[in-house]
Amino acid sequence: MIQTRDRNHNIHGKIIASCFVDGITPPTEELLQLVALMQATGTDIIKLVAHAADITEITRIFSLFPYCQVPLIAYSIGESGLISQFLCPKFGGFFVCGSLARNPIPGLPSLHSLQEAYKLEHVNANTEVFGLISSQNQLATAKYKEEVLRFCDEIHPLAQLVLYRAVNTITREPRDGKLVGYNTDCEASITAIEDALIVAMMVKHLQVHPLDGRLFVRAGGAGKALAFGAKTRGARIVIFDIDFDKSRSLACAVFGEVQSYKNLVNFQPVKGAILANATPIGMHPDTDRIPVAEVLQSIF
Repeated sequence: MIQTRDRNHNIHGKIIASCFVDGITPPTEELLQLVALMQATGTDIIKLVAHAADITEITRIFSLFPYCQVPLIAYSIGESGLISQFLCPKFGGFFVCGSLARNPIPGLPSLHSLQEAYKLEHVNANTEVFGLISSQNQLATAKYKEEVLRFCDEIHPLAQLVLYRAVNTITREPRDGKLVGYNTDCEASITAIEDALIVAMMVKHLQVHPLDGRLFVRAGGAGKALAFGAKTRGARIVIFDIDFDKSRSLACAVFGEVQSYKNLVNFQPVKGAILANATPIGMHPDTDRIPVAEVLQSIF
């Protein structure tokens, strides 16, 4: 039940009327009705939080700001709603909520990241949204790595060689303004693995690549560049994936072996094998998990 409060309840404080909408974000009309009901209580500030199942739902949140007659804090939570928390100031949000470093809250960015990484003090109505941008470079994540190919004027040869033709970094050439697509996944990830192996073996100079001759086990449907990069270093490739048919073509291309993902738990690798976890397992908040049995952790 929503109760009405006297707006002059306390000249030394403010009242926030807060509401969390679980499930799919309701249509804009229903959200506006909810805001009107909360506003009618005489509250000083309204806070409305909804769970976004899809990124398109956050536009319903942004559409509320012009119609609210009191300061409004409104954003979406969940992976698809995270960007709404960074863009609220652009659309008129009263302020943005963040979590403390020592007390993280799932779905809520830390205060440190809001200040240092996203620079929210500079976000306002004039802020333009392009994507993830760093200087003159643009970074493409996950499912967009193939889609952005059509926007590139040129594609770096390495990105062409990565079997599925994908770009994760686009730069604008200063001399002619052309957009050039690169794929840094391969070299960056393989070099990181090699550096770790060199440290583990306590060897400064090797005559061959650290991965040469090693068994390289890739689990998951992501990280195709890993398989390609490991093959160029002389590794033997075994791929475990839910999408068996799709991974079979990749395994053929790198002269490797493919197995069903369900067989991974019983897989018996040789000592010193490399496990490349390209699955969601191990991501926040379950950062201590890997997609193999605990008894095998000492082998990888």
